[in-house]
Amino acid sequence: MNDELLEYYLDYKILGSFLKEYNILIDFFEKRGDNEIIEFLTKRRDNFHKRINERGED
Repeated sequence: MNDELLEYYLDYKILGSFLKEYNILIDFFEKRGDNEIIEFLTKRRDNFHKRINERGED
């Protein structure tokens, strides 16, 4: 496995883990009805997802 592919794989795994954690946090705050935090977490999650997709297009 070349270095670039390994780097992509690690980034994908790490960012994928972040996405799972963000989804858990969003679910938690949805139950509490804290819309401000949900909005913040959703933006962050979407940015991470965008980075994964952009990285895959290179």
